[in-house]
Amino acid sequence: MKSIGLFRSLEAGESESMALCKRFNATFASNERRVMHHCQAKGISCIDLARILRSLWELEILTQTDVRDLMREIETAYQLNFRTLNGIFR
Repeated sequence: MKSIGLFRSLEAGESESMALCKRFNATFASNERRVMHHCQAKGISCIDLARILRSLWELEILTQTDVRDLMREIETAYQLNFRTLNGIFR
């Protein structure tokens, strides 16, 4: 899907995902403030990935160990780095 130039300062995958979220009125998950700012500017619902991960163990869906394992999987699969664990494990 062509991102129709809405998100030129983002990487291709980010802009395509955001375009899909905009088209289908879906929520975008990200751990980058820059991306969340673009979502807000374009009227796209966005949630902080750290909030999702924290909720998984607070709601006892996963243990903290399971969430840490999931974070490692996300970091490996998407070359993503969680800058701080404070927002997730405080």
